Amino acid sequence: MSKQQEFCFYVYNIRLFTDRERGPVMYKRLFHKLYGVLDPQLIRPTCCHMMLGSMEEYHIAGTSVLKGYFGRFSKKGNTEYKHNNCDAGKHSGNEIRCPDFQVMEYIFIPVLHRLCLLARLDNMSLLMVQKFLYEALNRIARADEEVQVTLEKSREFLQDILNARDILDIKLHVSFSNQDLNDEYTNLVDSQLREAEIEQLEISGRPRDGKSVKLKKSEFLMGAAGLVPSNGRATVQIVNSKGEKQTVNTSNYPRIFRIRCGLGEKFEAVVYHMLKTYPRRNDA
Repeated sequence: MSKQQEFCFYVYNIRLFTDRERGPVMYKRLFHKLYGVLDPQLIRPTCCHMMLGSMEEYHIAGTSVLKGYFGRFSKKGNTEYKHNNCDAGKHSGNEIRCPDFQVMEYIFIPVLHRLCLLARLDNMSLLMVQKFLYEALNRIARADEEVQVTLEKSREFLQDILNARDILDIKLHVSFSNQDLNDEYTNLVDSQLREAEIEQLEISGRPRDGKSVKLKKSEFLMGAAGLVPSNGRATVQIVNSKGEKQTVNTSNYPRIFRIRCGLGEKFEAVVYHMLKTYPRRNDA
């Protein structure tokens, strides 16, 4: 029996909003274009810079997959990092004479337009990667297009809301999905957004004085909340089971994907896991 390894990764859903036909080829072209921009991008308001340091293309399970490394570092004083393709496989900053250089492995699956980040990061670092992808991809997209980048979130945020003693305020910001969902209420709202040609929807609500938002009693709100993990964000003020006021913010609920596989099989295991997790119904 071969030795097994267990590892975790995070996933970003990358959506291109355009009047042109969308599909894997367009998403792959977008990332190749991003790779062509070798200048590190400053991630404000931090002093960190990020760049797409390497890219290779493979074919697994009949689909094209891009694999490589992000580079993240800080410029201190007059220190400048000059891109070198040979640096992509070096995990130590000292090897490339940039001590705080951090390498993060990624796998991008164009047919799912999802990027897997194979690293253990805190919430701030995950948001930094999201900000980099959002700003860099929109910088190279056409003027009449917009790229949306959403970190996949755990559904635990919804359980914390539903288990709350009271819901005092709720704010949801969602867009229609890739049609890879399986919840009845969520599919209902998703189809309504598509039929109404609504690209993004913001919902903000408070209960009447002395009351609590009855989330479970609204099919529409439950459906919209179901879109949040892959296609939006939420901020909800609640009174938790301990009677304490609490803010549930989805930025604190990243979904951590955990899988086991044989040594040397990590790359293929991630791709197969993603293809199984997000069934392809269209090229949204």
